[in-house]
Amino acid sequence: RGELERARVAVFADLWRRRFYVTPGEAFGGHYLVYPSDPMTVHATFIVRVCTWDRAIAPLSLVALARVGVSVKKCAVIAAIHPHSSAVRYFSAHWQGVT
Repeated sequence: RGELERARVAVFADLWRRRFYVTPGEAFGGHYLVYPSDPMTVHATFIVRVCTWDRAIAPLSLVALARVGVSVKKCAVIAAIHPHSSAVRYFSAHWQGVT
């Protein structure tokens, strides 16, 4: 398996361990939609995009994910595996318009 696929599996396992429900998130530009409880009873809280630690994220991709998150009332999250500790790290992106 490739590095991104291993990261996706690790992120899924970490979210599941934290007692979140996880479903595919491609329709929203992420890898996963994350729910605080049963997806049949609540809306997803997060759109999670998994990235590799050493690869830069294109600024427009980050802005696009954050804007989609705002438009569907979900927090956009970037997840990656820290190379030294092998721990999953989460970074949230909140869109704030300028007024």
